[in-house]
Amino acid sequence: MEGGSKMDSHDWNGAVECFSRVTRLNPKSSAAFANLAMAERHLGQLDNASMDYSHAIMLNPKDYFAYAGRAYVQYLKTNLDYAIADATQAITLNETNLFAFHTRALAEYEKNDLTAARTDFIQVIQFNPKSISAYNYLGRICHLQTNDEAAIGYFNHVIRLDPKLAEGYASRAIAKQKLNDLDGAIADQDKAIELNPTNWMFYADRGNYKSRKKDFAGAISDFNKAIDFNLTNKAVYFDRAQAKEGIKEFDGAIVDFNKVIKLNPKSVAAYDNRGVAQRNKGDFEGAIASYKKSINLNPTNYHPYVLRSYVETLQGRFQDAITDLNQALKFSPNNSLIYNDIAWNEFEMKNFDAAIADASTAIQLNSTNCRAYGTRGWARYSKGDRLGAIEDCSKAISLFSGDSFEVDYDKGMLDFINGDYENAVSSWNNVLKHDATLKSELQPWIDKAQTKLKNGK
Repeated sequence: MEGGSKMDSHDWNGAVECFSRVTRLNPKSSAAFANLAMAERHLGQLDNASMDYSHAIMLNPKDYFAYAGRAYVQYLKTNLDYAIADATQAITLNETNLFAFHTRALAEYEKNDLTAARTDFIQVIQFNPKSISAYNYLGRICHLQTNDEAAIGYFNHVIRLDPKLAEGYASRAIAKQKLNDLDGAIADQDKAIELNPTNWMFYADRGNYKSRKKDFAGAISDFNKAIDFNLTNKAVYFDRAQAKEGIKEFDGAIVDFNKVIKLNPKSVAAYDNRGVAQRNKGDFEGAIASYKKSINLNPTNYHPYVLRSYVETLQGRFQDAITDLNQALKFSPNNSLIYNDIAWNEFEMKNFDAAIADASTAIQLNSTNCRAYGTRGWARYSKGDRLGAIEDCSKAISLFSGDSFEVDYDKGMLDFINGDYENAVSSWNNVLKHDATLKSELQPWIDKAQTKLKNGK
């Protein structure tokens, strides 16, 4: 009686003392060993708990309570197969053992056996329709299985059962953003932060949602708050750097990428992205150094070779760019984008036949590669194939999705071909407004169009 009272009041140390005394007085009491193990489990004494649950089972092989308890201990120790086996035995002995179903579901979830976990969590809800944990895990499972509408339904249950549980709103926000309901996600994250204003992950997640809405200033503010609570999280510095790039604050982005590298000197992504920021601010040599470091860390990753080629193209080193792109093809041989980049550098070298051939290969690999149609169109025009150029540039424009300034690249060429030089200049200037690094590529064409305007052609 005394031990039970201690457990009811969560005096786990007192319970251990009481049940230890009972086991000494009555060493054949399986219930005493099982209760002792339960108290030890709550104190985090998992090895002791496991031994005492095992002793209880030895004394009474039909003690489903002991099997269920040992299953949970095994789950906490990440011995997931043992946890599932013990929970299954507990369920065999008592088919209505809610705790055993819940423990088995947790272990199955951690093993990524989502179908089995879902079945068991549903069984938990049948026994206890107010199980917040079961609804929460079912929501997570649906999210992992890309059924976010169903996930939202389960998280709605979590919030209904406990409107002050911040994690319920944060979890629902994750599902909403997956469905591109960014306003809904931000509203849920606002509520989560209102309920728990010291959780750095809530600020970090809201910052990412704001970044996706291109509210970079708002995102940076949230990332700042997340960093205030957690100074060593690499992901938040990385995300803040990308948000800074969104407002063209390249120096600040480089500082944050440097912070990521300091925290993780082997972060290939940090070196690659730092290189992009350096390229965008015109520090080509710094960018090349960053890409070289990335390549040294992972020489079979095609991406930094491609990124370095962009800088080489901007420097007018077209053959060096092609060399890097051919190296990238070794590690990504059917990459349509790489073939197009090779074609563009060949175009810049006035090797129009090669450019047309490689752009055509890019299109064969991906018939929706709008940039490849554009490249081939520019090369065809330069070879005197006006109709082919119009066809390709028109196709490129039709394939662009979303509101992207990049479409003006090919719109400008189409206007130029059709003699609408004023609109051609306007389109190309709009490209340069968004990406000044392309000036070396477009300025000669702008000059040609302005000359024709001046001469009245």
